[in-house]
Amino acid sequence: MTGQALNVFQQAPHAMLPQASHDERSRQEFAKGLRGFIQKNVLPGLTPLYATVTKAPRSGGEPAPADRHAVRREMVRQPYFQAYAAANRTAQELLWRSAIDSIERDLPRLEQEAKRLEGCTGSLRVDPALEVPRYITALDIHCMPGG
Repeated sequence: MTGQALNVFQQAPHAMLPQASHDERSRQEFAKGLRGFIQKNVLPGLTPLYATVTKAPRSGGEPAPADRHAVRREMVRQPYFQAYAAANRTAQELLWRSAIDSIERDLPRLEQEAKRLEGCTGSLRVDPALEVPRYITALDIHCMPGG
């Protein structure tokens, strides 16, 4: 792969990345394609739904939702939003499930490579006083523990 240009969906090679077999890569590409389909073809349908939920006046003379929290409460009741959210969550879970087989199979090599790299210098220091916002700590973003 050296010397070839990467498209926006390709990962640059690195020794600490698991090396997927043909079948594993096929499952990973399917999961990535499903996620892309949802984002490109289903997500845009939320725009007109949002417009309907937030427009005023509404049926029964109800006022439009006052803030983003009220909009969210309205949106989650809508079947289209529910279908989008369920499909998006499933696609994200499939991405992780498609990667785990490669990681588990390639773990011995990855562990060896990690030992080889142990002497490399580098560090990251985080201010102990840094308070991570609740919107990050309260849930697993992209189904990834710790966000």
